[in-house]
Amino acid sequence: MHEPPARLTRRRVLRSLAGASVALLPALGPRRAGAFRRWCRVDPVFRIGGQTAHVWVSAQVNNMRAARALSTGPTRLVLAVPAGVEAEHVASDDGFGYGYDVTVEEAADLDGTGGVLPVRVKVTVPMATDNVAIRVEFIPARRRGRLRPGSGEGAANAEIAFVAGDSGDGGGGGMHRVG
Repeated sequence: MHEPPARLTRRRVLRSLAGASVALLPALGPRRAGAFRRWCRVDPVFRIGGQTAHVWVSAQVNNMRAARALSTGPTRLVLAVPAGVEAEHVASDDGFGYGYDVTVEEAADLDGTGGVLPVRVKVTVPMATDNVAIRVEFIPARRRGRLRPGSGEGAANAEIAFVAGDSGDGGGGGMHRVG
């Protein structure tokens, strides 16, 4: 037997319209393109004392295109290890468009005789403006081993420096703000 179609009542029409308008609100609402900022990260890789580690360099901008538009040259990165420790720059991406100027060196003031291997990281990110926040993180590829994580924050065009694995508390170098 054929059922008659459901009656179109005012309540049913209003309910449908209300549901449709709520679903369309995000699409019709105002856009604030400049309001969303995130960390755009690039990632050089090193081999230190037989262990792999990453140096994440991040700029707080809207997107990677914005970071590359602000960049004015290669990111300068100096990685120092205790005397006698083998260390090499293995690979890196193109950074914020200009790549990296990487130096790996030995530092007499770093003591590698203990259980933790200290690593000094110095980074300068050249950009057209100084007010871009920069974060640098030293991240060992595995948790066990002599390397410990460490990090620092600062701004574009200023050197950000810290020693990972040398926090003085036996831990692994926390977040350091360098102005």
